[in-house]
Amino acid sequence: MKLLLGNLAIIAAVVLFAFPADAGKLKMRDGKFYSGVVEKLTPTGIHFLWQREKDQPQIIKSGDSDMLFQAQGHASEVRAVPFDDIETIDGVTTDRFKPLFSSNMFYRTMASLEASRIRVASTGDFVHQIVAVLALGLVMGLLIPIALLLLSRVVPGESLSFFGALGFTVVLGAVGMGFALGSSELTRMFEFFASSGAQIGLTVVLMLIIAGVMHVGTKFSFFQGIVFTVVAGLGMVLARFAVDTVAKILVSAV
Repeated sequence: MKLLLGNLAIIAAVVLFAFPADAGKLKMRDGKFYSGVVEKLTPTGIHFLWQREKDQPQIIKSGDSDMLFQAQGHASEVRAVPFDDIETIDGVTTDRFKPLFSSNMFYRTMASLEASRIRVASTGDFVHQIVAVLALGLVMGLLIPIALLLLSRVVPGESLSFFGALGFTVVLGAVGMGFALGSSELTRMFEFFASSGAQIGLTVVLMLIIAGVMHVGTKFSFFQGIVFTVVAGLGMVLARFAVDTVAKILVSAV
């Protein structure tokens, strides 16, 4: 049963990360929309990782080949976009987006994870994408759980098993995505959240909720819940650098 569950988890992870990423929408003042994710704020604008369709090899477009694994994924490129040209980012106006991106840990972490997914989808053909997925999976499914496992031996309280740490990473990823979307919606709807202080406060509240649920529903302490959340979130951000490195190598080989 454990082997079956493990295999199902691997399959689910591969399917999740291999899906074409659709991290968000950039709406321009001229009415155009772009799919992608914000990677950086500058004093005058954003660095936007744009995801677009990639031209396929002629043999694939003609439909005369069974070599579908040669089909290319998406293409991506980073563009500097000035605030003056932007109407909304994920439905949020630029003045409210700045504190959301810079001060909300959950939104920033999930944006970094989505950037990793976009780069996975733009590394080349199916084989290259699988290699990039494995690089991301290595960090998400091995390095982060090992870090949590070792940390649980140091932080006072119960110790995590490897599969317990892996489960926490997966659940935190799912919950983090929900919190990121919720934070974006709250920021879009209420002007109250249009400040760094409010976004930091929202981040703290969400972290306390995770730690509280973890403490009540499991044998782990409230403090452990906070520490595990911070470390796993940091690991998800750092996973982007591993994917970036692999993606650059693979793209240069295409």
